[in-house]
Amino acid sequence: MRVSFEANGIQGVPRDVVEILTIRGRAALASEAAYKIQVVNTNAQRLVRCMIPLFDLTEARKEQQAGTVTEQFLMVTGNMATIVDVLDARTERTIDSENLHTAYEKWFHTNLTDPGQSQGVNISIRKKNKKLTNERIPTLQEKYAAVTEGIVAKLAHLLVPPAEKFAAPLPRRKLKPLSALAVQGNWIELREAAQKFTPLPNPEDDAYRTYLLGLAAEALAYRDNRNFAEAAKLLAEAIQKYTNAKDAKPEEKGFRDAAGRAQQSLDRYNRIRSNPKITNQPPNAAF
Repeated sequence: MRVSFEANGIQGVPRDVVEILTIRGRAALASEAAYKIQVVNTNAQRLVRCMIPLFDLTEARKEQQAGTVTEQFLMVTGNMATIVDVLDARTERTIDSENLHTAYEKWFHTNLTDPGQSQGVNISIRKKNKKLTNERIPTLQEKYAAVTEGIVAKLAHLLVPPAEKFAAPLPRRKLKPLSALAVQGNWIELREAAQKFTPLPNPEDDAYRTYLLGLAAEALAYRDNRNFAEAAKLLAEAIQKYTNAKDAKPEEKGFRDAAGRAQQSLDRYNRIRSNPKITNQPPNAAF
């Protein structure tokens, strides 16, 4: 997918912050190999427009004591909000819109001498405050970048291409006939067959049959590009099936990943539904 990316800020937002978001946002999107995103200036398929209504950076001197030891720190805190709109480049119709927010806090040891070197922080103090660091005190530009990074990390998921495929692990042995239906993309048949299939006596084994029920429901949700309400219902069903499978066999990573993926899609649906700028839009995923 070819994507154009731009960022702006309201009056008062440092211009350097806007430039950092532009540079790092483009780099982050381009590095998402799984999403096959190509960042371009012309001939884009998607437009990503970011507006920064809030950027706040503060510093305060702090002390912490353990016994007779007193350590001095510089506490750097930051808050940043960004409104991100994803548009179809040809029609400029809004496809997705989200308000992102990030908060930053880090304590820098003021006894630092050279970059990367420190006299050390008392161990008992460090255990009490996980935001402590022995890194050198950053420059203003580095502080801007550190706060902005929280927004950058949230950008790529808004651009999952509609035709993007993801790997869905399939069970074998007794459930191989059901998995074969998934390989063929026969999701209705899979759903019916898995429902009729006699539950396996071992709950951990039967968790894979439950997982296949969730997979069928999720695939049907992505396939329906007209009935928003039905697709959302199917996603909710998929999440429940994946959760049941995960509860039966917690150590199976594939169950956790599937539940998280379906939940992300459902959250996106709910966000789109509540945004008056966006018309009904099918889920951005496919098998």
